[in-house]
Amino acid sequence: MPAFYFKGGFNSVFEEQEKERQEVAEKKRLELEKLKFDVKNTKRIYYTYWWKLGFTLIGFVYVVIHLVTLLLEEGG
Repeated sequence: MPAFYFKGGFNSVFEEQEKERQEVAEKKRLELEKLKFDVKNTKRIYYTYWWKLGFTLIGFVYVVIHLVTLLLEEGG
């Protein structure tokens, strides 16, 4: 009992509990904010993915055609 009294008593316990509640609330707020940014980023990546894939495929086809024409010119 004396240790409890010298460590601040009930006021100290209540202050610690309030501090923990505030930390939990802050963590939840930050998680929601992060989730909003993640959703926006995911949408951006989804919409730009197909453009990047299209340009990549066009470049690949161009390189293959160019390589085939070079090999045919050397062989002929």
